[in-house]
Amino acid sequence: FDARRYTIAGGVFCTGVAMFATAASSGPVLVISLLTVGMFTYSLCSASHWTLAIDGLQTERFVASMGSIQNFGGFIGGASAPIVTGIIVDQLGSFVVAIVVAGVMALLSAVLYGLVLRRRLPI
Repeated sequence: FDARRYTIAGGVFCTGVAMFATAASSGPVLVISLLTVGMFTYSLCSASHWTLAIDGLQTERFVASMGSIQNFGGFIGGASAPIVTGIIVDQLGSFVVAIVVAGVMALLSAVLYGLVLRRRLPI
């Protein structure tokens, strides 16, 4: 359980750092390279996301429900991110703030996985 949550926290933390570096960089080659690093570090922890639903519960009875809730949360984020990004870019005329917001969300996620999620749910 701890190995999975630390893997997720570490991968998402690295993604946040890559997003901040992307926002501070200039030049298309560097920006594309840093975005690629961010996606790579996030993808490193994708398998752990799916198995955390299994490891995070003390009983197997609710694993499918927990996975569904987790997947639904991901879909909400995936559906709202382009809308929020579009609003930010429309209002400010730049992607820099949108990329910083993505970095903040990644760091928040890393803190939640690394520090808040401490024990298995007793469901």
